[in-house]
Amino acid sequence: MRSRLLALVMGTALLAWWSCGGGTDLSGSNQTDTLTVGNYYFAPYLDSVKAAANDSVTLTFLWEIGGVTHNVTWDSGPGNRVPTNSQNQSAGAYMVTLGVGTYTYHCTFHSISDGMNGTIVVQPPGP
Repeated sequence: MRSRLLALVMGTALLAWWSCGGGTDLSGSNQTDTLTVGNYYFAPYLDSVKAAANDSVTLTFLWEIGGVTHNVTWDSGPGNRVPTNSQNQSAGAYMVTLGVGTYTYHCTFHSISDGMNGTIVVQPPGP
C-alpha cells in the first residue's frame, strides 16, 4: 500500500515537472524546477538552472511522503541576500523565487554530513 502511494505521488510530481518543461533550462516564463526533500537528503545536491527573462526562477522543494521533519534554511545568496526560510514540515512543498547568483542551504534538523545541504546556481537568461 505504501509503495503504491509513493509511486502515485512520484508519478504526479514527475508529471508536474514534465509539464513545466521537464528540465533545468528555465528560459521561458513561469517555469519551475523541483528539488526533493527526503529523509536526510536534498536531491539534487547541486542544481544549476537558467533564469527566465525576468532574471529569476521559481523553485519548488517537494517533501517525500512519510518523511521526517525538515526545513530549508538559507546560508548564503548573492550580495548576502537570502530568501525566507521554509517552515519546519514533514510533508508538502515550499516554493521560493531566486534571482541570478549562487545560493547555499541546509536543514537545521540534520547535519551537513547527513547530506542535508545543497547549492543552487541561477544563471542569467541566455540567448
